[in-house]
Parts: sequence; C-alpha cells; structure tokens
Amino acid sequence: MKTKTRPKPDPDLVSMPVPDSDDDADTLRLWLYLVKTVLPLERDVSVQLQRECGQSLTRFDVLAQLDRHGSQGVGQLAQRLIASAGNITSLLNRMEREGLVSRGSDDADRRAQRIQATELGVQLYWDMIPVHTAIIRQRLARVSSGDKVALIKLLKKLVD
Repeated sequence: MKTKTRPKPDPDLVSMPVPDSDDDADTLRLWLYLVKTVLPLERDVSVQLQRECGQSLTRFDVLAQLDRHGSQGVGQLAQRLIASAGNITSLLNRMEREGLVSRGSDDADRRAQRIQATELGVQLYWDMIPVHTAIIRQRLARVSSGDKVALIKLLKKLVD
C-alpha cells in the first residue's frame, strides 16, 4: 500500500489552516492572492488620490457611482459601494458641507432623500480620473490585454 506523502507547505499558505484537499488548498491560495493583490492596489490608489487630489478612494467611489447612476438614495448608494448606510451617511454629510454632493427629496417617497453630485463634485471626480487610471495602469502593466480579459471573465464568477 502506497502512502501519500504530503507536499512541502506552500510559503504563501504557512499561516493558513491545513487544507483537507487539493481543492481546498487551491481555494485558500486563490483567496490569499486576491487579498495580496487587491489590498495593496487599493492602498496605492488611495494614497495617490490623497496626495494628488486631497481626496480618499471612498470619496472617489461615491462620486463615480453618482456620475454613473445619477441621483440615488443613501441605501442604494451604500449597496453599490459595499458599505453600510450609517458609514456612508457621515461621509455624505462631510461631502455635502464641502459642496461636493447635495441632498434632495425623493418624489416617490418623501421620507427618503436622494443624493446627487454638485457641479463641484462632478468636476472633482473628472479631475481625479486621470490619477486613478494612471496608478491602476502602472500597477497592472505586466498583465497582458488577453490575461486581463481572462481574469475579468474568471472574477465575474465570484460576483455574478
């Protein structure tokens, strides 16, 4: 009877629980690489936006969603940002004080408020796009166009 020898531990998985199967190991490795890829990229984009525009990545995302989808409720905006409405509310309050967004009543539900970008907010968003794009382009430069398309197709399976 042949005994299966356990392969040497993957250095990327040293701090991870021992997987029960090769599929589990691949799943854990995939998760680790997603985290190791996204978090530093997100940090770099955030630092660059703060440095060059004086704005956070979250503010950029708020303005991007308002630009893309127009006026919307706080809950809808929070869902698109994958954030809680409570966290977004305080951010929106600050952005409103700075003149980047405004609140209006919702014709369908007078209790609800709709958020929209002001002219200043729209201009700021469009000023931030080149900074946002440049850092992402720089960080993903080693990935070919074909690989980008393949990655998009694969990653969509996680969010669809």
